Amino acid sequence: MATKSIVKTRKTRSDKGTTRMVKLNSDIPVITVADIEAVAEITQEKIASAQTVRQIVVEEKNVWVSKMRVTLLTDRYLQARALIVLADRQTAEEISTKTTRETNGRGFNKMDAAFLTGMAQTVARSAYVENGRERYRISDKQCAVLARCLPKYAGQLYEVYVQKLQAKG
Repeated sequence: MATKSIVKTRKTRSDKGTTRMVKLNSDIPVITVADIEAVAEITQEKIASAQTVRQIVVEEKNVWVSKMRVTLLTDRYLQARALIVLADRQTAEEISTKTTRETNGRGFNKMDAAFLTGMAQTVARSAYVENGRERYRISDKQCAVLARCLPKYAGQLYEVYVQKLQAKG
């Protein structure tokens, strides 16, 4: 890309109220039609590849969320982990008051906040280690309630999953 030197002038004022002309030298790039066509071609390629990647990611997310919703219906360990992860995503104020004050897409909604925050604290206290793996004691009633409440939070669980994958590298 070629450049063209242009000299501009500008009026400036001093603190004393006098004005004077100042020269501003700048090099302005001269853009040719070939440059514009090359940029347009590169841009089109990037847009096409970005749309393909985005489409794959969206489809992957939808499949993952669907599988998670089904798994949350029966897997007690996963229910307990999901409950604790969602409770950890709440703000400190939301945890202490067991309510939802902010609409930030994190943690529990207003209807579930009080009940599920308390249940998350109870489940976290019931944790124990078996064969090197953390386990939780959940009753049949708690399992049934979590099976009804947790599937709607599968999207947030996907976000946590992606963050952990990115952190690993």
